Amino acid sequence: MNAKNEEQSSLRHASGELKKRNNELKEQLGEASLEHTALLAEVSKLQSQVVHSPERVRREMHESQRALQQERRDGEAAEAAALVAQTAAKAVVDACGKVSDATSAVGDILDLSNKCIEVGHSIKAREASIQSNRKDAAEVRPFVTPFF
Repeated sequence: MNAKNEEQSSLRHASGELKKRNNELKEQLGEASLEHTALLAEVSKLQSQVVHSPERVRREMHESQRALQQERRDGEAAEAAALVAQTAAKAVVDACGKVSDATSAVGDILDLSNKCIEVGHSIKAREASIQSNRKDAAEVRPFVTPFF
């Protein structure tokens, strides 16, 4: 019976050791599970940085180059449009200056025209006065004796 007690004691001790080992393994499994979850999250985070295929990278580079070329063309077109607008604005400013000069010249011409009209009226008035004086002189002439 002693042998059976020793065997039972030995089995209880072994069972306790196995339970202890089982708890340690459960703890390790929980830690490994947490670590596995953290690693999966990191893999998912880094997945976007992984190059899946060289062809995809080439395609993306080609698309980026086309987009860059289009941006350059758009920029050049915008610069050309700005240059045209700047040239048009300068032409408008120059035209405004010329219109102002022409308006001033028209004003001067109108002033001269008005003076000419006034001179014309003055000439007509003097011609009428001269005509009247000649008429008066013709009426007075038979009564005037010449001096020589």
